[in-house]
Amino acid sequence: MASNTSICGICDLRHLSNPSTHWCQDCDEALCSECKEHHTLLKATRGHTTIPINDYKKLPAFITDIKQYCDIHNEKYQNYCQKHECPICCKCIQDHAKCAESILPLETVIEHSKTSQIFQDLNQCVSDLQSNITQMRTAREDNLAKVADQCKSAVKKIREFRIKLNHHLDVVEKNLIIKLQDAENKCSQQIKEVIKSLNEVESEISNFDNILEGIKQHASELQVYLATREIEQQVSEKEKRLISMMENRHFDDFYCRFENRYKDKKYSIRCKDIWNSIY
Repeated sequence: MASNTSICGICDLRHLSNPSTHWCQDCDEALCSECKEHHTLLKATRGHTTIPINDYKKLPAFITDIKQYCDIHNEKYQNYCQKHECPICCKCIQDHAKCAESILPLETVIEHSKTSQIFQDLNQCVSDLQSNITQMRTAREDNLAKVADQCKSAVKKIREFRIKLNHHLDVVEKNLIIKLQDAENKCSQQIKEVIKSLNEVESEISNFDNILEGIKQHASELQVYLATREIEQQVSEKEKRLISMMENRHFDDFYCRFENRYKDKKYSIRCKDIWNSIY
């Protein structure tokens, strides 16, 4: 593209700064409205193709950078070398002496370029690519939406599972607490029975203590002697009762324990003394 397409190239040579309105594709130059009118009327340039400058500026750089004149000889391109696939001017032909059979008039080569099969095929290829890209993008957008829906569905299932799990844990907790309370009741019942027995023995022993104190103060020697034998026998029985309770491990400690067996997923409540289970 020219260095400044906003200024008329002809006016610029005359040191004038008139804004350009058109672009001459043949001269490769910007024109103001006045110069464009003269350009159209001149016999040498009346056949040139001009387009509005704004339309020219819309063309990509790799298009506008294509020049109409040879960089080496500053002559307009008139021929085309098919062997080297490049336009050449009349002076370039000397450098392409070996390409004589491949050189054609540029006008013949570019004739009907816009309606050629190659141009139509290129148009179709671009159109097909656009269509394919549209389909691919639509498919990816659909997949994006599908993934989002799948994640929403998964979140819903997770929350439903959480509710079911909470309900299940509530049931498990309730059952475990019931078992724990049952185990506590069993332990408590046996411990209370032992305490009751001890209270009974203690009461009887305390009664003997009172009796001994009473007979010591008020009974005769004979009464003390004979009563001692009777009380001694009864005390011995109480002692034997305590020994029997000890031998039967009534004084062993009980404890309640919650067991969580991860491998087989079993839960149990145990109420045991130090050595044996009570159930």
